[in-house]
Amino acid sequence: MDPSTSAHIVMITRQIGKILRGKATPFQLISASILAGMIGFIPDLTTAPGLFLFWLFLLVILNANLLIAAVVGSLAKLLSLLLMPVSFSVGQLLLDGPTESLFKTLVNAPVIAFFGLDYYAVTGGQVIALILGVIIGFILIRLVTVFRQKMAEREKDPDKVHHWTKHRWFKIALFFFVGGNKGEKTYDELLAKRVGNPIRLLGLVLVVVTICFLSITALFFQGPLVTSAIRSGLEEANGATVDLGSADLNLKKGRLVLTDLALADPNALETDLFRTALIEADISTANLLRKRMVLDQLTIHNASNGESRKIPGQLTRPLPKDQKSDSENGEESIDDILENAKVWKERLSQLRHWLETLSQSDEEDKSDGSSGPSYQEQLEERIRLLGYAKVRAKHLITKTPTALIKSLTAAGITSTRLEGETFTLDGKNISTHPRLNSEAPEISILSDSGILAASLRFGFSPQQSDNHIQLTYKNQSLDALAQQLKKDGKSLPFKGGTVDIFIDGTLSSTDSNLPVTLTLHNTTFSLGGRDTKIAELAIPVTIHGPIDNPSIKVDSSQFKNLFLSAGKAELSNRLSDELQKQLGGESKEGQDGKDAVSNLLGGFLKKKAPEEPKKE
Repeated sequence: MDPSTSAHIVMITRQIGKILRGKATPFQLISASILAGMIGFIPDLTTAPGLFLFWLFLLVILNANLLIAAVVGSLAKLLSLLLMPVSFSVGQLLLDGPTESLFKTLVNAPVIAFFGLDYYAVTGGQVIALILGVIIGFILIRLVTVFRQKMAEREKDPDKVHHWTKHRWFKIALFFFVGGNKGEKTYDELLAKRVGNPIRLLGLVLVVVTICFLSITALFFQGPLVTSAIRSGLEEANGATVDLGSADLNLKKGRLVLTDLALADPNALETDLFRTALIEADISTANLLRKRMVLDQLTIHNASNGESRKIPGQLTRPLPKDQKSDSENGEESIDDILENAKVWKERLSQLRHWLETLSQSDEEDKSDGSSGPSYQEQLEERIRLLGYAKVRAKHLITKTPTALIKSLTAAGITSTRLEGETFTLDGKNISTHPRLNSEAPEISILSDSGILAASLRFGFSPQQSDNHIQLTYKNQSLDALAQQLKKDGKSLPFKGGTVDIFIDGTLSSTDSNLPVTLTLHNTTFSLGGRDTKIAELAIPVTIHGPIDNPSIKVDSSQFKNLFLSAGKAELSNRLSDELQKQLGGESKEGQDGKDAVSNLLGGFLKKKAPEEPKKE
């Protein structure tokens, strides 16, 4: 056997011998087991930093046996990884069950807010750790007690001891592997001592020194610490690499400055979803002890979208899974219409994640009676994306949102997707818990040229129950739009000109309802080999369902009326003639007419509603 390995074994056995033959009390054993178990079952420092420091300081201050703590802590950490689903289930029972009100108070209390009790795995893990620590502690106490009782009997009646224990070789081996004698106290005296001195004076001094050291370190290394914390938080929200040059936090002045911030696009890791040279923010320090970050004014300078990264980013969580189409008759999915459907669905899945992050925190989400996914289904999706350790019970947050931006301003934003355009972004009352705001959150973006204007008012607030979006996108090339559509070997009957897109409806991660109007300008309509100029034509489209996999429907029955209302009588007549040819007889209203118009649109509407059976 390797000499170093032998030395380690001897060291461990001598430490165990000190516990059995030394002055370790039942209090030292049980406290070490429980506290070490509590520490071991904390998933990581970022979820519960306050809880970790609390148990660690208590372990050092109390006169707990540190060897037992090290062994139990290692075992607890291993078990915590294996039992993570169980910890989550226990936490869900506590945070969503009869004790919800108790934890709601704790989660919103000053200082305790940093204990991470709103994480299901943290709270559930602490319960399991307590049970495990008590069991291990009582087992150790029982073993030590039995050993000392046997040794006490030996002290009282030495003649009962086996004769070989009196040999010199046995005494040498006992000293080498177990250690010296127990001291002057008899085993009866050791058995009688249950608690002893509960406070470790040296440990108390060490904790005080550590707190002072951490305070001084925070003053001198505040920038790197804040930078690391902000970067970690943004990566969790973004789902991909976040680069941050520096973060300067001045609590006295209530000022936060970030430089060189870049968020990698989770769906295109070689580009940045957002990049800016400078962010300035005014911070309210009133609720910092309650783990609340309130920014009175946030100003973004020189921001851009879609720029290439020198080093591709990496995902920090899995991408949302691809949703299967559940479109009904007469409707299309993105896969049916768009050539680059996969790219669009990836973008929309990111939008869905943001919507859920900003909106899905209300207690009403726990209801299973809504048309969308149940609360349990929402939890399972968040577990898949974030892992058990990172899923929080957001409905426990009360009074003030965890993070709130009262006012956001960003001017001069550029995008590689719209070269030559600059945008201005404004936001109000943007938070992690909109229902706690006094005013509804909203975001608006406007291009300087006026071709793009969008506004979004978030729901789940006292003022508004739905996410309402309004978007206008003008003067887009109709031919460029046609290039993105699936054609099945056919081409759209419209050529040339521009299209304006107008959306006004409700946006939801599970049940969007978005009426869309496509207004065509100065285009050419080709029908039966004849071209007809159209000055203006509005086409109604309906988008509804999950935002990352919506169903799309074009009401083809309105085309003829639209042509007539646009003053295109000649075109309407030609359309009727063409319909008659395709139907093999006289044109008739109803579903047959709709199907023929759909065919004329070059396969844009491929799914047809079933024909009604003919009555004989």
